[in-house]
Parts: sequence; structure tokens; C-alpha cells
Amino acid sequence: MQSGLDADVSLTRCERRARRAVPERRTPRWAMAAYAVALTVLGACIPVLGYVGVRAVLDSSDGEVIDPVLDPNEPRYQALVPPSPTLLVLQTDAAGSLVGTVLLSLPSGDAVGGGVLLMPPGTLADIPEIGRLPIEASYDFNGADSARSTAERAMHVGIDEVVVITAAEWADMVELTGPVTVTNPDVLRGADGSVVFPAGRLELAPDDVALFAGFVSPDESRLNRVLRQELVWSAWLGDLADAPEGLVFPGEQERGIARFLTAIVAGTHRVESLPVVADAEANEPGSTVGFTVDEEALAELVPRLIPFPTGAMPGDRPLVKVLAGVADRSLIQPAVRRAVATGGQVVMIGNAEHFDHPETEVRFAEPALRSYAESVVEALGFGTVMQVDEIDDSAQVIVVLGADADL
Repeated sequence: MQSGLDADVSLTRCERRARRAVPERRTPRWAMAAYAVALTVLGACIPVLGYVGVRAVLDSSDGEVIDPVLDPNEPRYQALVPPSPTLLVLQTDAAGSLVGTVLLSLPSGDAVGGGVLLMPPGTLADIPEIGRLPIEASYDFNGADSARSTAERAMHVGIDEVVVITAAEWADMVELTGPVTVTNPDVLRGADGSVVFPAGRLELAPDDVALFAGFVSPDESRLNRVLRQELVWSAWLGDLADAPEGLVFPGEQERGIARFLTAIVAGTHRVESLPVVADAEANEPGSTVGFTVDEEALAELVPRLIPFPTGAMPGDRPLVKVLAGVADRSLIQPAVRRAVATGGQVVMIGNAEHFDHPETEVRFAEPALRSYAESVVEALGFGTVMQVDEIDDSAQVIVVLGADADL
């Protein structure tokens, strides 16, 4: 199994997904039946679109400039936008079972701050030729990379890295800041009815954090566990933000969870739970209930946590360029959020050829992209869809913000 603190992130995505771990735990019959097909589907990956390694800030001149004009306030200035870095953290209990699925994200490039998204391990995703599969089943029968692939499909975003954090490893990290204080909303009882954690204010020792975050009382919804994990992560990130400078996490500091936690707590960050609904019919009788993602709520959530997402698979998200067709560059950022919320992948921002555009235009060339272009206009609340003969190779859809823009 892949270690949480020394995960090999130097491999390409295809190479990582090709690696297979030998399962050590018993798995549901329905998951084993899908195993052979899953190997074929998850192994048939296509190289993901590459990006130039540059920084791009919405209100600065940093970036890979596409036009010789270097001033970001001048017409024709355009810069590539690096995608938001993402890391999937798979948290296991003392028995090695998956009890937490956490997506960490950073804004873009070297920016600080970021997001933490808590997902139920039972979150379901549609896997081609297999059907609906929960993240935990993918992890059980095929390891961390398979779990990442399922999480990508559930979220409709690409995930750069994945690490597995054991209960002991989490305790070691929490030890850096000491006990974590939370307010527990419910009494947590064991199978014999005894109280494991009382309700009210709790001061969790480092060794108890993983137990509290992974515990589920008999007959309790596993969504309650996700809410408790949200409490733990919020409190712990607050402790990390207040810790003295120079905090050193176990493992390498320039990648993996150390890199993400350091950047997240250095700026504004938010902790949220994935919007899901219980789906008891998704599994065989007697198996654990799964959870279906609320797609509408997810569309609103992604731009808040992952400003510049990539697609889960090539072609999942149309490549979008957002340009200011008026002198007000403050319109770009809210327009980017709406382009992402409608399922796009913003790869470039900047200015149009002039600042006299009277009306916002959403341009596309491929007929199949008309529906997406129309959804962008609807999300913006203004503008018009325009099919053109051709678009440059940098994007599939170009949003040119005009004088009618009101964001």
C-alpha cells in the first residue's frame, strides 16, 4: 500500500494508475465482480493535457505571455493559467479500513490559502462499463490510485496526487500542535452501548483524533462521521495557522501533504463537506449504503475550492479563455468562476484585441460546444452565443466580456 508521508508523486498519472496493489482485505462480492472490468477501464488512460509551468495572477503581469504586449492593462495581453493543485488524502483506521476521504486544494501556482473538502468514502461515481462504484470499494480491491480515479469521476475534476494517512501518521502530525478541541454534537456509543465519546466540548489527544474522526455508532448515518471530520479539520487547521513559523511536518516539505497543509494555513482557507444524498438502492441488499453527489450543489462548490480545475478525463471540461473586452479587469475573476461552475476548464485569461466590445460574446467553433456556450451565457446573465468558423488552438470556447457585463 502506498505510504501517506512518502508517496511517489514523480510518476505520470497513467503510470500511477497502472500500478496495482495486492488486496489484503475481504471486499464486497459486487466489487469483486467489477474488478476485472475495472482493471481494463482504469488502465486505459489517455495522457492528460499538459500545461506550461508558469504563474498567473488575475491582477498582475506574471504569466506566460501569449502576445508581445507585456502590460496586463493593455489590449491583447493574455497569460496561461496553471491549474489549481489538488491532493486526495485517504485516511485509514487502525485496522486499515478507509474511514476518511479528503480533497485538499490550493488556488493556483504558488498562491497560499486553499480548501479542504470532506467526502464520504461511500461516495459513488459512474465508472464506464461497470456502473456505480463507491470510493471505498475502489480502495479495497485496487488501492489508492483506483480510489483517486473514482473520486475524480465523482467530483468531475482531476486530482494531481494521492496519499494514504494511517491513524498513527495522523497522530504524529497532530502532535506538532497538541490536543485538538472540538464540540461534539452527539454522544458516540460502542456496540455494547458504552460511551466512547461524550457530547459537548472535547479535548482530543493526538492519538484520539483519528479514532474520533473515524468512529461511527451502531445504526448511525455515516454522514454524521463526515460532519465530525469537518469539525476536526477546522479546529486542527486553526491550530496549525496559530502555530509558530517553521513548523516541520513528517516527510518531505516540498510535496505531498506537508506542502498542501503549509500553503493552506498560510492564507484564507475553507473547510466544507461534499453535498451528497444517501442512495440505499445503489448496492446489493445487506451492503453499506452509498452516497450520490448533488450535481447542482457540486457545480457551485467547485469554483470556491478549486478555482482552476482540470477535467477528470481529457474532454470532460471544455477549455475556456476569458478575456476582458472592456478596460475593467475586475470582471475576469467572477466570469472565471461562472465558466468553471458550468463545467469549463479555464486555461487562459487576459484582454481582448480592444476594449470597445459593446456586448459580451461566448464564441465557439465545434457544434457540440453550443450547449456549453449557452450555459455560460445563462450563468453570466448577459451576453450572446456566437459560433465562429475557427478558434485558435489555446481554447475551445472564448468568453469576451463586453460593456453589458455586470458582475
